[in-house]
Amino acid sequence: MNTIKPIKRKFDRYVNTSMNTITPIKRKFDRYVNTSVNTIIAIKRKFDLYVNIRMITITAIKRKFDRYVNTSMNTIIAIKRKFDPYVNTSMNTDMLTLA
Repeated sequence: MNTIKPIKRKFDRYVNTSMNTITPIKRKFDRYVNTSVNTIIAIKRKFDLYVNIRMITITAIKRKFDRYVNTSMNTIIAIKRKFDPYVNTSMNTDMLTLA
């Protein structure tokens, strides 16, 4: 029993030493993880800015495209209006022909 106790105590000291070693490593790792998270957050923020710039660009392109579409629609409406009298004339002609 006397022999086992000193070995156990020595082992306890060894475990404590190991735990003390593990704790500083863990703390160092925590700092590393925090740094990584901060870096990721910074990258995410930079990416958000990039995305926002892209969204602003996309919005600007969309607005420009909307204007283009509106112009096209106005052109199509103008063409349709120009075509409508022809259709009405045709219908009137057809009506007259049927009459």
